[in-house]
Amino acid sequence: VACAGPALAREGGVDVESGQASWLSLSDKHGHPATGQRDPASWSPSGQDVVEQMLVGLGWRITGACEGAETRSFVVTSRDEEGVKFVVTAHKTRSVQEL
Repeated sequence: VACAGPALAREGGVDVESGQASWLSLSDKHGHPATGQRDPASWSPSGQDVVEQMLVGLGWRITGACEGAETRSFVVTSRDEEGVKFVVTAHKTRSVQEL
């Protein structure tokens, strides 16, 4: 597996294609990630689950939750006691386009 650290940067850059191939080959040995196999070229930033991205991508935690008649809310916080705290609320059955 190629190194993508400071030594490689000194040698003139990162071999993105090789790194992508190495990354995708991990699923052969370790199985598909929790969100399923994804082709990086077809990934779109829209339509993603923002709470999942905060938990998986940033290592944050759900520290509170509330379920109302029509909405569901989560309090998502960083590990730092004085760090960020977000309340994310979504409709239970309707999408943004339906509201």
